[in-house]
Amino acid sequence: MSPLTIAIGLIVFCAVFGLFANLPDRWICGLLALATLTAACDAAYHGSDLWAVIFLVGGALLAGAAAHALVTSGRTRGQQ
Repeated sequence: MSPLTIAIGLIVFCAVFGLFANLPDRWICGLLALATLTAACDAAYHGSDLWAVIFLVGGALLAGAAAHALVTSGRTRGQQ
């Protein structure tokens, strides 16, 4: 088991724990984006190009979701 795989597991565990600890969506999406981008690095290191591209696309989508949650929370706070 590579150190990147262990890091991915810890990041996903933190995201799941944060989900139950009622963390904001931007944190959960950010942690999951970090996990998928780290998984893309691990897949590229092991020579699995297809999985690396799939993880990169997933990481980009989750990073976009985190940015959307960040902007949306700022809008609702400013309107009050």
